[in-house]
Amino acid sequence: MKARPVPCDRLYPVGLPAVIAGVASVLLSPGVWAMDVLLSAYLLTTPERQGRTALLRLWTCLKIGAVLAMFLVCTPVSIIGAILRMISGPFRRPFLYQTVSSSTDTRTANETDPADFTVATANVCLLPESLSRLNNLRHTEWRVTEVGRRVVDSQKQQSDKRTLETSSHSPNEEFLSSVDSTFPPNVDIFCFQEVFYSDASRRLTKELLKCYGHVISDVGICSFTNKWGLNSGLLIASKHPILAADFKPFRVKTKQDVVVAKGLLMVKGRSLSRQLNSL
Repeated sequence: MKARPVPCDRLYPVGLPAVIAGVASVLLSPGVWAMDVLLSAYLLTTPERQGRTALLRLWTCLKIGAVLAMFLVCTPVSIIGAILRMISGPFRRPFLYQTVSSSTDTRTANETDPADFTVATANVCLLPESLSRLNNLRHTEWRVTEVGRRVVDSQKQQSDKRTLETSSHSPNEEFLSSVDSTFPPNVDIFCFQEVFYSDASRRLTKELLKCYGHVISDVGICSFTNKWGLNSGLLIASKHPILAADFKPFRVKTKQDVVVAKGLLMVKGRSLSRQLNSL
């Protein structure tokens, strides 16, 4: 494995590429947000279809009108931002590798027995709100924080099994009442799929760093290969230092995957006796 990651919280090298990427993000954000809201207004989830009232329909129409006006105003600026994003794309690093000191990793057995470790994986469908609704899911911002919180809480458990308590302040009561989230308490490596955009990746990483001292996130490329769109969706949180990592994007894609940088993320940990590959 050629790549040797060092702790790095920047996707772009310091200098002109970072400036161009930052300006592109600022210029794109209003237009992308407006488009996401517009699409979300038409893509209703099952609970929304069942609970629609005349007042709610009127409010939706007013919101669509205001956001559509904003989208039209922001379009010229967004075009400039898209061009700058294309220019900065080749300078983008394939992933972020962030580390913190973690006091929750008590599995000292792994230090003497590197063959003994636990791996968990989860597909979390953390897409922009409008795209999440294609899978009949909503409240992406809440879900990304909740996923991270539940994983971190599970690692603080003392027993092998425990159903996590649900919050009474959640906006997604139908989600909480139908899903029972139980994780083993001693997961050394947690592999996530479908963390497809940078904002979700940052939010999830912020939560996971409370428990996992080593996180590789925002994995992917930004080029013609994925139409300068979403990343690979891969994220790995580890309680062990990471020696090496590499990302290989898929070159042949079809349908909606043409705007996603799906590929193979390969990670090698210091105290693990084998290489972990996450798809």
